[in-house]
Amino acid sequence: MIDNANDGKRLFAQPYFVTPHAVQRFRERVVDIPPARVIEAAQEMLQDSGLPVDAEMRDGKLALIYRARYAGKTVYLTVGRGDTASEGKPWPAVITVMSEESVLHGVLCRADTKRGRRWRYEDRKALIVPLREAGFTIRECSAILRIAHTTIERHLKRLGLAKKQPRKWRPRDMAVLCQLRDKGTSYKDIAARLGRSPIAVRVKFCRLLKRYAATREDPERQAVLRVLATCLDPGKVLSMARRAGLLEKLKRDAEEVESCESRRVL
Repeated sequence: MIDNANDGKRLFAQPYFVTPHAVQRFRERVVDIPPARVIEAAQEMLQDSGLPVDAEMRDGKLALIYRARYAGKTVYLTVGRGDTASEGKPWPAVITVMSEESVLHGVLCRADTKRGRRWRYEDRKALIVPLREAGFTIRECSAILRIAHTTIERHLKRLGLAKKQPRKWRPRDMAVLCQLRDKGTSYKDIAARLGRSPIAVRVKFCRLLKRYAATREDPERQAVLRVLATCLDPGKVLSMARRAGLLEKLKRDAEEVESCESRRVL
């Protein structure tokens, strides 16, 4: 929740703590505007910021650098973990702000991409493990560090951190995937629900489409799949059992069994 110049309040889906140092650097390097507006502008730029364009280590912790535009200028925001808490969880903190005069901007805009990849090469290899621990895939690490994904894989293999075996898909997960895609749910939202990456969800769905291409053209097979999907959903099974009175019948049967056993004991 950020106070703006009109003393109004805005809620941001992904709140960030903007440090006083970052506010000062923004006013010096980008645009000299009131501090309250700087904080609001940083929040706006970091909503749906996409993949970081670079990363670095600050005080032994990973910091991600995001690129945005403000007032026609390119802005780089360095984001780490802050001490300010929201519902018991620390907010990401905007540590500092860089502009088009920064070294990073020159490297990213350099036509010679090979020289750009060699920039601080050893330091960049040291960022591979922290990025992987932060949840980035090998391809995403490759894009952030501007290093070939094969180089990243070799580096992880030398460290004994080879890529893990992919998590197997359970029948229930595949049923949920198909149900949500039929409703038009995005891969990103499905991935968040299933605890997987959007790429893994997209690849699995495409494979299911190829595998069940004939099934999708057959109405009878589609009906069977809908029945199976319903049976794999505990909530729907419970709802159907209640409507059919099966739970009450099972309760009566259990009571009859208990009464019979008590008579035998007597």
